[in-house]
Amino acid sequence: ASALARVRWDDAARRRARSRGLLADGELALSTNERAGARRCFLSALALGAAPGDRLLALLGLASAATGVNFVSRAMSLRQRLRA
Repeated sequence: ASALARVRWDDAARRRARSRGLLADGELALSTNERAGARRCFLSALALGAAPGDRLLALLGLASAATGVNFVSRAMSLRQRLRA
């Protein structure tokens, strides 16, 4: 078996990692006001449909790209405050 199989790297883990990478790329695009690029990233992350939290961030990212208001960073700040 491969090293990835030994650490249980399966298709679900691969989708989750790709989704989170797209979310990060979308956030970066938002931070540079590249709304069209952000929209593409968030749509792709939503299509992967990994975890419910990732889908929620993708939806917030799509709303951010459409309106120019960064709901993703606001949601992340709120999450940080709630965890503290």
